[in-house]
Amino acid sequence: MKNSLILLLASTIAMAVLLNVLPWWSTVVVALIAGYVSSLRALPTFVLLFFAGFVAWGGSAMWVDAQHVKPVADLLADMGLGQSFFAYLATAVVGGLAAGFAAALSHSITNTNQTLT
Repeated sequence: MKNSLILLLASTIAMAVLLNVLPWWSTVVVALIAGYVSSLRALPTFVLLFFAGFVAWGGSAMWVDAQHVKPVADLLADMGLGQSFFAYLATAVVGGLAAGFAAALSHSITNTNQTLT
């Protein structure tokens, strides 16, 4: 439990920091590394890194959008594409899926090197 919390916090902070200076795939690199070092099974690793990616991408989207005069999410809402909340939610889900699948892939590749006997 303690290792899971440390992995979650470290991954979320690293993703949030890297999203401000590097492209979107920097979260995938962090998730690959976190999945490699994770001692959890594949599904808990996916869920943990999904949540980290969700928080990092959603928070980053809100942060970048808040720095503009007319936020992009409000422009989408003005065009009739829904409320601005849904734009943030969609961004966060995409980030969570990217991070979760990267972590699960890395964890699965790491564990295939073990013998089956």
